[in-house]
Amino acid sequence: MPISAAQRLLEADLARPEFLAGLSRGDWSLVRPVSEAEWPYVYTWVRATPRPKSPDQYMVRWNLEGYNAQSPTGAFWELSATTFLPADRWPKGTPGSVVANVFKVSEWAHPGEGFYHPYDRLARHRHDQWPEQDPQHVWTNQHTLTDFLSLVHRWLNCEAYIGC
Repeated sequence: MPISAAQRLLEADLARPEFLAGLSRGDWSLVRPVSEAEWPYVYTWVRATPRPKSPDQYMVRWNLEGYNAQSPTGAFWELSATTFLPADRWPKGTPGSVVANVFKVSEWAHPGEGFYHPYDRLARHRHDQWPEQDPQHVWTNQHTLTDFLSLVHRWLNCEAYIGC
């Protein structure tokens, strides 16, 4: 089966300096190489600031179907169980923070299956007002997975992140 245009585009994006810089800093990494067999799923590690009883990195499974004309959706993943990370092990944020909002695992249509952010395809689906309210976070075909990874990394490394 030939590689899809979306997969070719992602592979080109992963060779860009922005992705490689995060990789060399240790901000993120691929769990394993992008493969046709697993497409449209791609797995990354994202480094987190050390917090008591919390991991120093989280695995994210990205669904990149239609990349990059269509926004990705990503969620924390437990590879050994091949399922979404249980809600009690998701990162938490201080009450009212962006971290608490983006990583919330209740009170929306897809809790624990996506990030509650305008970049995330699952979250964006029922929020037609977001482009007007948060225009800098409207996904366009000029965005790359690195843009989303950078946000997840920022959220896991800010003061509002309190661990899991």
